Amino acid sequence: MSLPRSAPASPFDPSWGVEVARLEPAAVARVGALLAAPTLLVAIIVVLLAGPIWGGLALLLGVGATVAWVLGQGWLTLRSCGARRPGPGEHPRLINMVSSLATQLGVEGVEGAVAPGAEPGAWLCPVGGRAVLVSSAGLLERFTRTEVEAVVASLLVRRRHHGGLVPLVRAAVGSAAGALGGVTPADDVRALSVTRYPPGLASALLRASPERGRRAAFAFAPAEPVAPEVRAAQIRDL
Repeated sequence: MSLPRSAPASPFDPSWGVEVARLEPAAVARVGALLAAPTLLVAIIVVLLAGPIWGGLALLLGVGATVAWVLGQGWLTLRSCGARRPGPGEHPRLINMVSSLATQLGVEGVEGAVAPGAEPGAWLCPVGGRAVLVSSAGLLERFTRTEVEAVVASLLVRRRHHGGLVPLVRAAVGSAAGALGGVTPADDVRALSVTRYPPGLASALLRASPERGRRAAFAFAPAEPVAPEVRAAQIRDL
């Protein structure tokens, strides 16, 4: 007598058990107004003082400066954390992990880099059309392989899902962005769909240094809008 075959395992669904965050029109409008207000104010003043031609020129220069400020946030973060690209044979675990997971996720143009410092932290910085995944030396020294994998997977799935522009805008406007572009439970579940090991991601979140300021927009463990320890607790409850 033949036994009935068990049903094949269902594919992992990143939406299971979490509410997928969507961009709120009010938040988008608020951020847009914050970025546009200085340029418009200067242009209006120039129009009143020097006429519409100079006002139009001031508007164009202001728009260019605003765009440059937003797009330069990734480069500024790389400079601030002192990241450098490893030489031949340096940090092969990080470089191989970034390469293999980026290929698996279909994320192109990402390379690894290492920043000095004992505090465990990691960031994915958009620079031009590419991105640099930076890990602190402290993270590579202290974290296990499964924790490093969780960090790299988390940053790469956020790059794949949100792209590079949203974190750049969040970095440019700071806390005024609110929850716009912030890490959500859905982002963590997407990372788990890659690693398949929730304890690794939860442990990495608890051990990483919470990030604030400009770098928080690109960080693995930003302090806001959802604290790392809250994210770890949510992962345990999945």
